[in-house]
Amino acid sequence: MIFIKQCTTVKHLNAVSTAKFQPSVSSFASAHRPAEVTHSELLFASFLVEHNIPLSASDRDGPLFRKMFPGIDVANKYGAAHTKTSCMMSALADSSQSNIVSFTLVFTYASTAEQSLYRCYY
Repeated sequence: MIFIKQCTTVKHLNAVSTAKFQPSVSSFASAHRPAEVTHSELLFASFLVEHNIPLSASDRDGPLFRKMFPGIDVANKYGAAHTKTSCMMSALADSSQSNIVSFTLVFTYASTAEQSLYRCYY
């Protein structure tokens, strides 16, 4: 009941109508972008996550890299603010999760057998 009530609010209906016109995430990785640029964006996004730095910190990294490396083509084309960084991390998380699930499905028997052996000896 609450869900139906929330879906009929003006704010929700406006959000739904504007979401239809948002560009696809795949447009960020188009063919005219060099692979080095995409690679550097992924490396820096991974750095932020690895060191538990908020993804909002990526809003200013493009201008910073352009000031630090003014003649470098990759720095000039770098453009990953928090929205793109969040999308990249979400895609990588989905990929990692599917790898973990498939690994778990393959080795479920081994882990249960190991656990049962552990119970027998201790």
